[in-house]
Amino acid sequence: MKAVPGNKTLRPTHLGLGSIYRRTVKEADGSEREMPTWHIQFSVNGRQYRESTHTESYNEAQRFLKRRITEVSTGKFHGTAVDRTLMSDLLKDVIADYELKDRHSIEKMARPLIEKRLMPYFGRFRASNIKVPTITAYIRHRKGQGAAVASVNRELSLLRRSFKLGAINGRIGAAHVPDFTQLLQKEKNARQGFWEQRVRTVSGRVARGRARPIHLRILDRMPLR
Repeated sequence: MKAVPGNKTLRPTHLGLGSIYRRTVKEADGSEREMPTWHIQFSVNGRQYRESTHTESYNEAQRFLKRRITEVSTGKFHGTAVDRTLMSDLLKDVIADYELKDRHSIEKMARPLIEKRLMPYFGRFRASNIKVPTITAYIRHRKGQGAAVASVNRELSLLRRSFKLGAINGRIGAAHVPDFTQLLQKEKNARQGFWEQRVRTVSGRVARGRARPIHLRILDRMPLR
């Protein structure tokens, strides 16, 4: 049920292949509140599309839905604005987010990796078309170039950030955010080898008597009476 002008309620209004509705949100006290903006829902080749009309006017929302239905019936519908969002737009948003927050790593890490690595590979794709296999192919591509695991992980972290920001800013739907859980790889501890080598060196010195406590070395040098 939803409200319409005049404080009346009715079921979602159907218009040919689509419907008009308002979204509801749940408040902290458990009650539901209806949002004023109208949304539309329509179907194209069995796929459901939902889109905001960006208006609180029911009549304008009807006209918006009519335009969409006309586009579908004449073959001129090429997806919603969310479907047409390019990865280049999402990646630029990451750079803008770093600049907004004055992060010092933008010039040393974020901008170079985005402009030299991610943008050339993903930039031309629609964000809605990027799936896990696409990202896996990128990982293989970078490994083929000899990139270290840590480097690839930094790039994937920025890519994941671009999708999260896109969803927050309404550029893409939450359903279009890939699952990165199994994509980030375990990194070897870069300091581990150094530490093990240091332990072996000190152990060898102890075995040779070169790392004995200072008071024992002083006693060793004292003449016997």
